[in-house]
Amino acid sequence: MNFDFNARMAVSQDRNNLESVLPTIRVPTLLIVAEFDNICHLASKCCRQIPNGELITIPGINHFEGFGRSHLIVRNIKQFLRVIDNQVKIDKLPRNSGPPFGWVPQYLLKASTTL
Repeated sequence: MNFDFNARMAVSQDRNNLESVLPTIRVPTLLIVAEFDNICHLASKCCRQIPNGELITIPGINHFEGFGRSHLIVRNIKQFLRVIDNQVKIDKLPRNSGPPFGWVPQYLLKASTTL
């Protein structure tokens, strides 16, 4: 399979700019990036714009190596979900704010305790 990275990046440029959306995210948000990922600096910039954003950099790997070492990523996701599960309770979430911001389905909250 021949993958043209430049063509893929050109196509992705047609999407709306996230700079206006990121500051409106009202839920805890985890961004995970590999240390040697080409977009590491962009992930850091995005995370700074998200009010409850947390950035975790997986040291010593690039983007594609993360697929083969998913245990490093999953461990961080589990820890993040444990922390937010203690902070966010379903009865404290606004009932009138629907997706995509400010709303967490019950199955996601339950899943965070079973991981």
